Amino acid sequence: RLLSEKPGQSHDSYEWTVYTTWQMSFNRLSSSAARFLQLCSLLHHKGISEEFFINASKYQHKSAIPTEQDLKNSLGFLSQFTLPDKTWDSLRFQDVTAEIMAYSLMEFDPDQAMFSMHPLVHDWCQSIVIDQEACHSSIIGILGMCIGCIPHHDTDLQSMRLVPHVDALLHGGTHMFPDFRYQYARIYRGAGHYMSQKSEFNYRPV
Repeated sequence: RLLSEKPGQSHDSYEWTVYTTWQMSFNRLSSSAARFLQLCSLLHHKGISEEFFINASKYQHKSAIPTEQDLKNSLGFLSQFTLPDKTWDSLRFQDVTAEIMAYSLMEFDPDQAMFSMHPLVHDWCQSIVIDQEACHSSIIGILGMCIGCIPHHDTDLQSMRLVPHVDALLHGGTHMFPDFRYQYARIYRGAGHYMSQKSEFNYRPV
């Protein structure tokens, strides 16, 4: 594997070889697969589930914020994986993820039904995102819509899975757009992160 340096190979040449290989693989991906990989690189590198995207595709607007226009990037991405009747197309999703895994840019754990990225691939993929603002708004919206579709009785369990991804998205004080502060605070609250949700969002239970 390229992630294990060969004896006698200089660090610089090894690093160049690895990055070049990743870039060549990335360049061969379809636009849908490339976008999916870049969106996932903004999440935590482990514990990425198809369920996040399925839930997001079921989201229905129930408040003025965020608006449908705010969610344009998120909805546009998800539309690639929904059928004309708005149901989720798992076969299409599997085609895209299989394409990525064929180049070893992502792995899948069948026991956990979770995708993951090697930390180095994850960091590299983040570094090549050109349209950072659009990419961030897409995945912030997708995760926010996903949270919005979680039943309240299931919040605590799902929160433990989602907190690492929320942390990754908010790392470095990323501006939250679309505005899903309520939903993100709900995840911190469900996971017992009271100080985080209080300081970040001034969350007030209703």
